[in-house]
Amino acid sequence: TVGKEGEDACRHDKWCCMMYPRLMLLKELLRDDGAIFVSIDDNEVAHLRLLLDWVFGETNFVASIIWEKVYSPKSSAKHFSENHDFIVVYAKRKENWERRLLPRGEEQDARYSNPDNDARGDWKPSDLSARNYYSKGTYSIKCPRGRFITGPPAGRYWSIEEPKLWELDKDCRIWWGEDKNQIPALKRFLSEVKQGLVPETIWTYQEVGHTQDAKKEYLEILSGIEVFTTPKPTALIRRIISLATEPDDIILDSFAGSGTTGQAVLQQNRGDGGDRRLVLVQQPYDTKGNKKDKFNICRKITAERVRRAIKGYPFEGTKQETLLEEKVTLTKLKKADELMAQVEKVKADNAKRFDEVKTECKDGVVRVVGIKEIKGKTDGLGGSFTYARVSEQPLLGEYRDLGERLPSYDDIAKYVFYTETSRQWEKAGADKETGKIGEHSGTSYYLLYKPNRKTDWCIDIDFLKATAKNDPNRNLVVYCEKIWLHRADLREWERGNGKKVRPMLVPFHLK
Repeated sequence: TVGKEGEDACRHDKWCCMMYPRLMLLKELLRDDGAIFVSIDDNEVAHLRLLLDWVFGETNFVASIIWEKVYSPKSSAKHFSENHDFIVVYAKRKENWERRLLPRGEEQDARYSNPDNDARGDWKPSDLSARNYYSKGTYSIKCPRGRFITGPPAGRYWSIEEPKLWELDKDCRIWWGEDKNQIPALKRFLSEVKQGLVPETIWTYQEVGHTQDAKKEYLEILSGIEVFTTPKPTALIRRIISLATEPDDIILDSFAGSGTTGQAVLQQNRGDGGDRRLVLVQQPYDTKGNKKDKFNICRKITAERVRRAIKGYPFEGTKQETLLEEKVTLTKLKKADELMAQVEKVKADNAKRFDEVKTECKDGVVRVVGIKEIKGKTDGLGGSFTYARVSEQPLLGEYRDLGERLPSYDDIAKYVFYTETSRQWEKAGADKETGKIGEHSGTSYYLLYKPNRKTDWCIDIDFLKATAKNDPNRNLVVYCEKIWLHRADLREWERGNGKKVRPMLVPFHLK
């Protein structure tokens, strides 16, 4: 092994060990109709997919999105210029998760027209043939003007049976061309299509921004404090929010970094009038992992960016906002008057918001851009934000070692019960003698732990006998350090007593 692999042969193992418990916890925090979006580069995407398959289940995989993160190739690249990252999407329960549609733009609507003056409005022709075999899709057709079509195009089949074709034709939903002698097409009316676009799995930088956009935005808000070299653009996070959330949902970013998600949620709320709430989690270390900062990321970067986004931030200079962006297509050129009317309307509607609203045409795209001179401070996005610190004394030390500080039975019981059930632990229902800390939905939960005990806390035959006698529940979850009997004997005991035991082995090393 040479190169980077040789520098640290366990680097992928370390990354997986860091990510696995976090993904397990994030799954527990998700609602049944929730989804997780994970941004990742080529270095770990293969390992991430395996971890997510294990945690969420292969059947809950939704998509792997390619984000074009740079706008120009790197001529210094040794092999290939890496232009993209991945965004991997999994649902908690795929059957419950519904993604939203992207807003329709003028470009999509411009594909519709009304050459036959149909009273139902604009429409576009749709192919009536398909590649999939259809036993009733091989018939011949006689056009209204007499042309005889012997069958569908070679290697294809009509997608509807013949009676349905003539039924649609009677309702004026079949287009035979201007001369009424062409291969038939189905008329799909703009008024009947979904009012949105199905998202695709390639997101270009023109749609959702690139890393240079993100860095410029970040440095502008935080007055040039450069810690994060590759923050995410807010447009990228807004795309995710618009697809995955309703206006009153809760968004959690467990690797909040520079706080892009916080700003994106605020922008999205202002854009659609939503009331989304968010939780940002960030370790308060500097970029080298030092705890006693020289630079506290959480306080000085993540939280500060959100505060400035809410209240506005000092700025001297010119800010631009794209108000309209349309590709110039042949269809657009045919409707040039409509396009220019739209441009003028956008300019008029925004004239008071900006010092100047100008129109430009570059690379086949017409844009209307609002320009505003800012002297002193930008307008804030509004909202509120609370900064909270978790205890600096962790429950567990490095390698899950309890160290000199032995937490009480109650400390661990609260943690275990909430992790398993998402419910608060009630001390009154616990029995320290048997180790049972509570039950929920037909499952009993046990914690075999005594802080000052010198021996291991474990599942042994005595524990099983007592449990069989005293616990009526069939399912048992037992947190312990070891199992003092062979797994085959444990399975035999389960069969004989009609119970199922799920041991949770926690390698706490008591000192």
